[in-house]
Amino acid sequence: MEAYREVIERIEALARERGLSFDPVYFRVTDSDQIAEVASMGLPNRFVHWYWGGAYKELVTQQAKEVFSILELVLNTTPSHAFLRSTNSYLQNVLVIAHVFGHVDFFKNNHWYRKSDKNMLNHAELHARTIRKYEDLYGRDKVEPLLDALLTVASTVNAFERSPAERRKRLIYHLEDKAPMEEWERHLLQIVREEAEYFDLIQRTHVINEGWATFVEAELLRDILDTKSWASLSVQ
Repeated sequence: MEAYREVIERIEALARERGLSFDPVYFRVTDSDQIAEVASMGLPNRFVHWYWGGAYKELVTQQAKEVFSILELVLNTTPSHAFLRSTNSYLQNVLVIAHVFGHVDFFKNNHWYRKSDKNMLNHAELHARTIRKYEDLYGRDKVEPLLDALLTVASTVNAFERSPAERRKRLIYHLEDKAPMEEWERHLLQIVREEAEYFDLIQRTHVINEGWATFVEAELLRDILDTKSWASLSVQ
């Protein structure tokens, strides 16, 4: 990270001069497989499930075939954590750093993100420990099929629903309120529902988030890169 420390400080200062505001950002350089692992799970310390393994394999395969490439990953947390790919060129990671500051400004200032759980890293770790405890107590043969079913209906959350009463009519909330379940089973549902709400917000704002980050990236790099650097980036 030492190679990027100075440019991170310079880009952060420019971002604040332009009026952006954001929580602290911690950057780390890692390889593409580790980025794919975090991307497939959504968070680096999320509970273990076979679905994440399938998503990871697909990401790695698509990157190997050069279908697409994940240049960076940034988490909606406080503080924010951003992952730079080790195989990127220096200039590519400079571009990524500027892009990240657009994302973290969006995370902090977009209206819908006010309801986002900024402590999800810690909560995900707690959820993972709780699920492991339930596997020990009740057996994986009971916990895993329930997780399979809950993840199937997790997409029925809606982070944009303004009315709490209307939200509770959606399937996963109805199950939480009405389904005949044991206490540990309902707790498992609540875990899946809380994480689904966190990711639902990210998915629903993906286009505008990426658009803002791309705009911020271009604006900040005008003061960072010279003509030769822009030309070099255009062919990478």
